[in-house]
Amino acid sequence: MYTPKNPGALDPIEELQEMADKELKAIKISHILVDRIVVKEFDEDDLHRLADSVSTAFYEGEGDIYLQIIKENQGVEKKSQLTTHNSLLHFNNRLELDGMQFEEPQPNLFSFNNPFGACPTCEGFSQVLGVDADLVIPDRRLSVYEGAVAPWKAEKMDWWRQNFIKGAKKFDFPVHKPIADLTNRQYKQLWEGCEGVYGINDFFKDVESQLYKVQYRVMLSRYRGRTECPDCNGYRLRKEALYVKINGKNIGELSSMPVKDLQGGLKNWINISASMIKTLPKEY
Repeated sequence: MYTPKNPGALDPIEELQEMADKELKAIKISHILVDRIVVKEFDEDDLHRLADSVSTAFYEGEGDIYLQIIKENQGVEKKSQLTTHNSLLHFNNRLELDGMQFEEPQPNLFSFNNPFGACPTCEGFSQVLGVDADLVIPDRRLSVYEGAVAPWKAEKMDWWRQNFIKGAKKFDFPVHKPIADLTNRQYKQLWEGCEGVYGINDFFKDVESQLYKVQYRVMLSRYRGRTECPDCNGYRLRKEALYVKINGKNIGELSSMPVKDLQGGLKNWINISASMIKTLPKEY
């Protein structure tokens, strides 16, 4: 057992059993040592012992274990690439990265016909009732300056168009370019706004905040329709399933690929995986 008072020393756990409750509460345990072993050629008994120790450490540590590398008679090996700033290597058995914990993959996670895998927002249908982009921008040959955004054409709503045109200089948005020629990034800026400039989404939020007025309810109804789910982007699956990727593509992106391209990609990935497996040691 490691304690803050003796960071480099071990205290037998049996001593805790002899302490009173008040003394135990005053002690802060930093780590509990499960096993120690000397590096050598391991026989079958050693491997079983290591497996049991690792399993116990994961269980008692609730998924976290630490490994300390020590050089005989010289304390912690400072030059070892296996040591960290505090001489402890941290491992866990959770699927996590950058502070995010992921769902363990299983077949139902990748099925939108199953409640477990279906997107909770659209319930696996890929669409939700919202603002229809085709109704908002019916003629994509027009630019923002020419009045491509239909609800901004009204005299009272022209302020939104003027505000966007004036602020577009902040992020180099081409207000004279047809909507159809905008890049994905520019199209997203038009809808979401950028650098304090209001976009189409901000306009409809303002409309929704004033639905107690009849004219705003009528206006909103004109642009309502079935739209692509904003959470799953039309892939029907919950975001945890879309985090799993093969060669940089999730299952939704793979499903939307042409069959010819998908077949060729799968063959290459299978060949690469097979060659990698051949290079692994026999014990794997």
